Amino acid sequence: MRLIYVLLVTVLFTTSCHDENIETTLIRINHYKQTVVGISPTLALLVQEGEMIGTNDWQYHYSEISGFEYEWGYIYDLKIHKRTIENPPADASSIEYILEEVISKNAVEETETFEIRLKSLEQGIILSVLTGDVNSGFEIFTDQEIICSNLCQEMTSYIEMEDELTGVFTHESGKIRLTQLILK
Repeated sequence: MRLIYVLLVTVLFTTSCHDENIETTLIRINHYKQTVVGISPTLALLVQEGEMIGTNDWQYHYSEISGFEYEWGYIYDLKIHKRTIENPPADASSIEYILEEVISKNAVEETETFEIRLKSLEQGIILSVLTGDVNSGFEIFTDQEIICSNLCQEMTSYIEMEDELTGVFTHESGKIRLTQLILK
């Protein structure tokens, strides 16, 4: 009799706590972020969800994932909860993302190259995501330090031009190393 009571309470508890606004899904997060312009220039995670996982297609993810700490240079597979927010603020997402589990965290090879937009033209305005200078060093916003070595001076002169600028990078000891600059 006691077992039946415990089972009944468990069933009632789990069904009464079920939130129909929550969906559980798997996502993959890429080893670097990309600069994007939302309300203002920022860095966005590159993610794949569901059937997109394992393809070459990545989507920008602007929102925070509660409980998740991102580290450049790793590809993550995560199990997350997506909770629909009713009546979100006008400039906020209607979905809250909550980490349930880090399924895997795999380092990419340091020879893996990737491109990040450093300066872009948005609605007729040149937007740069670089902070710092040759003397103090460069960062993308204040999120990621750049090792630019012999390209620092060249990058400084390109920043002053009206052209769009993309950097080609590799990972190195928690930082990113600039290997090439591309003017567009």
